[in-house]
Amino acid sequence: SAYFLHSVMAVQGQGTLAQQPLNVQSQIPPAFILAVDDSGSMTFETLFPGQDGQACWNPTGGFFNADGSLRTVAGSGGACGYNHLIPYPGHRIDANRHAIPPLPAFGFARSHWFNPSYYNPGETYLPWLDSEGRPYGRTTANPEGNASITATRVDPRNATPTIDLFATREETDANNRFRVLNGMVIPANTRYYKTANCGGLANGNNNAWRSVNSNQTVTANCQIGISYYPATFYLPEAVSVPAGFKTASRVLVNNACGAGCNLYRYEIKRDNYTSDAAFEAARQNFANWFSFYGNRNRAMIAGMTRSLSDVKNMRVGYFRINSRTASVAMRNMNSPGEKLSLYTDLTALPANGGTPNLFAVDHI
Repeated sequence: SAYFLHSVMAVQGQGTLAQQPLNVQSQIPPAFILAVDDSGSMTFETLFPGQDGQACWNPTGGFFNADGSLRTVAGSGGACGYNHLIPYPGHRIDANRHAIPPLPAFGFARSHWFNPSYYNPGETYLPWLDSEGRPYGRTTANPEGNASITATRVDPRNATPTIDLFATREETDANNRFRVLNGMVIPANTRYYKTANCGGLANGNNNAWRSVNSNQTVTANCQIGISYYPATFYLPEAVSVPAGFKTASRVLVNNACGAGCNLYRYEIKRDNYTSDAAFEAARQNFANWFSFYGNRNRAMIAGMTRSLSDVKNMRVGYFRINSRTASVAMRNMNSPGEKLSLYTDLTALPANGGTPNLFAVDHI
């Protein structure tokens, strides 16, 4: 016992306490398995408190309850299913999933304070990484792998579709419209497009863009196009102005996050910034956010590829919760070839199917 005590004291005296038995001569790399969500809800762009992170509307109180909390159930006369913000071709919008109208009164949906998946001007959004730790999709002309600011890819893996996030967007296609519900107010000067009559909006002149002259309350549920500027975000009234943004250029919106709650609207436009450099930085950051982090699927890939880039001395397995293969390949992170195979799987993550998490845990 005296010898053992002496040995322990000697080890401590060297400054580091042993982290494994002293008689172990060889080490086995730890094993780690990722069970990753590949369900259809990974296409959603919202992370609100309710089921599926959706927003719910009720004619009384709108998207918020009387106590100022976000509504998690629709209630009488209301509806849920608001999971999207910026419609684009191929978006998962259908009879049960809708895009929140880009109206100032609903600015909370485009604020990371209420919707954590939305753009945060205080964060720097970097591209995905490949197995060698280099930016995904980099080229000689674009070694940083940044998203295009004129034709931003909806998904970095696909050349199309693309969106100009820094120009007014007016979409007429049925899959790219916004759902307005009974009780919603369309503010004066809003440009909209409809293919059929909609209660509260002027009848006739369908299939054409027009503006409302004064605030109009919708009295029916309709799908309409709305003219909007995508590169927009909202911050609470008390939050400091982002670096480089002109304080006078932000617009205060009353009740944009429930009764008695105000938000400032920020638009990423050159005139709103103190310098070209500040504007270009903000523009690039927003484009990177949208392309690489704009929905749960893309954000998941960003998180996986970046967090595993420097991992060594570990074996990592991967499977999708809807594709529980009989065996899981354990990739040696010290092997460039095996790490490449893992990253090939990570960046191929799809988004469809259900969410069988219990079965995934059992499978691990």
